[in-house]
Amino acid sequence: MSLLALGTSVTWGQGLRSEEKFTHIVGKSLGLEVRSYAHSGATLWDPRESYPKDADEALRRLELREAGAEGAAVVNPAHGERPSRKPYLWKQLISASMLERPDVVLVDAGANDVDFISQIVTPDRRPSEVATAIEKLRLPTEWFLRSVLQKFPTAVVVVTSYYEAFTMTSDLSKSQLGWFLGDFLATVVPSTAVTNSLAFKVGFERIVGGAVDKIGESRLRFAPPDFGSDNGLFTGRSLLWEPGPLGAPQDHVIEERRALARGSVLDREICLRASFGHPNVQGARRYADAILGALQ
Repeated sequence: MSLLALGTSVTWGQGLRSEEKFTHIVGKSLGLEVRSYAHSGATLWDPRESYPKDADEALRRLELREAGAEGAAVVNPAHGERPSRKPYLWKQLISASMLERPDVVLVDAGANDVDFISQIVTPDRRPSEVATAIEKLRLPTEWFLRSVLQKFPTAVVVVTSYYEAFTMTSDLSKSQLGWFLGDFLATVVPSTAVTNSLAFKVGFERIVGGAVDKIGESRLRFAPPDFGSDNGLFTGRSLLWEPGPLGAPQDHVIEERRALARGSVLDREICLRASFGHPNVQGARRYADAILGALQ
């Protein structure tokens, strides 16, 4: 009996040791072996291509590739901690469907398709623009969930959502944000980071919850994490990884990411600091609670 994980860095468990990830917590609670295809940076679809017109077209296109030159299933990137858009979620699904017969499937999707960092911290970005960007994922999200149900016809599928990175109780002082955004942005971001974080959370809850309701399948469950206004970054009770002195990452696998960092100086810094804003140990437990509740 097994649990399959498909998704982004949230489901992968960025910055967490294996036993701290919510996939492990849920699997252990249910007595299921965890098989994770999730990884940092994953998008729903190949960003180089336009979205297919429906779920059937997406599956046809991917399955044709699997039968051709790209026949070997791609299970995982080199390491889930290193940000990479590939293998994107549809590819994760196709690969997993060849090898796995899960009893439970955990899914998150979409944060990287809308570039969640720029949506939240861009100074002139309005909440309505954040909502519009997320709304474009409504149909692709629905198609993906329908395809997960189709590929694993006996599994219970639990889809999660996201949270507010910055809240009304976050201390957005320049000294705390400057390491991440630079001095100029740090002076102008605070007023937009909070409202855009809320728009991000609400937008994804709307499209994911709406997809679950529209599909109307009893095997499909929605499990938004119960993060409150005092659980965002710099609140004193954060459920997210925060930067330490001089912006140093505070998560538990920083040395693993340091060894994985490749490319330009910017790429290496992005990899090194990739845990920022992701659920910490307590945040992962909060996700696990939501998922276990949805499975009851």
